[in-house]
Amino acid sequence: MKIRNFQCAAKQKHLLVSAWASLLLLLFISMPPQADYAVPVILDTDLATDCDDAGAVAMLHAVAEQGEVFVLSMGICIQNDYSVLAPDALNTWYGRPDILLVTTKNPDAYKPAAGGVRYVRQLSREYPRTNLWTTSADATDAVAVYRAAMAAHPNIDEDNPVLVMISIGMMISL
Repeated sequence: MKIRNFQCAAKQKHLLVSAWASLLLLLFISMPPQADYAVPVILDTDLATDCDDAGAVAMLHAVAEQGEVFVLSMGICIQNDYSVLAPDALNTWYGRPDILLVTTKNPDAYKPAAGGVRYVRQLSREYPRTNLWTTSADATDAVAVYRAAMAAHPNIDEDNPVLVMISIGMMISL
């Protein structure tokens, strides 16, 4: 009985992988031609309690490696010391330790429970980092950096994006 359930689960997983592969292929076929320059990107994330945001950071680094984007900054939209330290470990791992890390200074920002941040705590403690920070208080205010970045890129329009902001999670800094 267990073997039969395993085979059924394996078939379902294969179908799911096939569906995702087909979707990605369709997206790549329908993509417009690549820009002649790397598009500047700011990622604002709530990296804390699970690994989905770390996966997004990994994908962003992969696109940057292809020369399609230039990561100007990564912001944390929640209040947690490990959430600011973990992206430094990820950026160091991917060879981009110079990406500016910022965080929200809004006192109303979400504060995850200490037990819920095991993932980012482990990343920030066990992997090399380049910043000398110890708390989120050491990081620059995200809103100030985002405003300065938008002011430096005034010609933003849909057909020719000069600055792309990606938000994962709460939009308190946007």
